[in-house]
Amino acid sequence: EESQTPAELAADDEADLLQKWLGQGGDDRLAINPKTGMNKYNTPLAPVEGSIRRSSCTSNVPSKFAFDQGKRTVRMLLDASGDQKSIYTNLARKIRMHLCSVWGYRPDSSAINLCPSGTDAEFI
Repeated sequence: EESQTPAELAADDEADLLQKWLGQGGDDRLAINPKTGMNKYNTPLAPVEGSIRRSSCTSNVPSKFAFDQGKRTVRMLLDASGDQKSIYTNLARKIRMHLCSVWGYRPDSSAINLCPSGTDAEFI
């Protein structure tokens, strides 16, 4: 077995942490079954090349592009030296602004809530 470079090891750590974070924040349906590698929606938390992608409003198989972006975000948060809250807040603001732009909403007269699942959105 070849040894991994420090960059490859860091990328593996980021991928593991990203998958852990993706499986948190919602209810138990997001928990990964260790035997199947999928949650109760029959979706994994990482891209599976050549697979048929199933999805729901709560759980989607991430594309390689989306997963790589997620790993970059994990790295940015890990490198933040205690400033993770402001980075997270800024990222959420950017998502809200992008959605306003896509849907033609005015940010000053619209509210967009980001939730881990539709079930969680019902509590707002």
